[in-house]
Amino acid sequence: MTTACTVPSTLLQLSSETALSTRISPVASATSAFAPLPVPSLVPASFPGETLTSLALSAASSATPTEVITALDDVQGTLSIANGFVTTDLITPFGPLQATYDVVTLATDLNTEFQAISGTLALSGGFASGNLVVGDDEFTATNFEFANLVSGFVADLLTSLDGTVPFANGVVAIDLPTPIGDIEGTIGFGSGALAVNLNTPLLPLNFTIEFPDEAQFAFPVAQLGTDAILNLATGQVEIDLIPVLGGAEVVVPITALAGSVAFANGLANLSVEAGFTTVQTQFNLATEVEETLLEFLSTASGTLTIGAGSLGANLQSNLGSFAGVFPASQLFSDFIATLPLYQGTIALAGGVATVDLTTPNGVLQGSLDYGQYLTAIATIVGDLVAT
Repeated sequence: MTTACTVPSTLLQLSSETALSTRISPVASATSAFAPLPVPSLVPASFPGETLTSLALSAASSATPTEVITALDDVQGTLSIANGFVTTDLITPFGPLQATYDVVTLATDLNTEFQAISGTLALSGGFASGNLVVGDDEFTATNFEFANLVSGFVADLLTSLDGTVPFANGVVAIDLPTPIGDIEGTIGFGSGALAVNLNTPLLPLNFTIEFPDEAQFAFPVAQLGTDAILNLATGQVEIDLIPVLGGAEVVVPITALAGSVAFANGLANLSVEAGFTTVQTQFNLATEVEETLLEFLSTASGTLTIGAGSLGANLQSNLGSFAGVFPASQLFSDFIATLPLYQGTIALAGGVATVDLTTPNGVLQGSLDYGQYLTAIATIVGDLVAT
């Protein structure tokens, strides 16, 4: 699932960026989860085909990685994207920055670096520890806070969902935009298990987790003046029509229901035709998923691996298990081939990116509050070291 791939890809991205650097800046943290060794600056000396404002480049190059990342919240200006190039017109805390980047060349180089990375992280109690080898460098992490970071990010992504999708046969068909791209596929929960088959902007999600016996949720049925129980473990909706009398319970298989689900601000508004009535209720999807995912990852044990451009996971938890391999490098290579087809702008202000792009899959418009992630990312980068 997402949890099996996000942490390695984050670490790899940071590792690849540091590999481009020619400067060394000392970074130390009293609460670091990593050994306090020097970390290369995140600011490269040069990019292919660029023209940089010397003031901004000089100032940023002398900053520590954490200073550069936290400063991104104060960057204002526009990124113009066309024909495989990105032209920046930005005001940064280090000065103005006008640059032209050949993103196809940059992305190809990063993908090559990524394919050379290998290592294993052990997950236990929500924390990841292990080593990643990048060329001649070995990066060591101990007690990296994995569960909170991943579950929080997924909740934020679900909160951004906005639209209505059909529900039938125990399956919700998803085709909704988010600020970073569309989420398409299905989520099934009518047969005693959560079956996810989604294509997301970050990676495809394909997994099945059996619901535990306690996966039961009560919700009001205003039309009947009583509560119903959504029992995910049995795949049924249980309604006690007359609570004071025995034998008045009605059990309806989830697979026998049909209707729609409207998403907005992390909430899911469910409208289901139950034969004798239309059941309408609301539940906080983002919070429920975040809590369930956090519990899964906090109680899970196993390994997260990377090698030959692929990310793998083998996790076991009291909520179920997950094992799989994600061909990250191949998918990234396929994405690189489409970069010249992206046209449009990304405006930055106050830690928010406003996107207006024409992509091979259609128009992508929306806003992404990237500023909320900078503190966590700066902490990770500040703690990352090469041995």
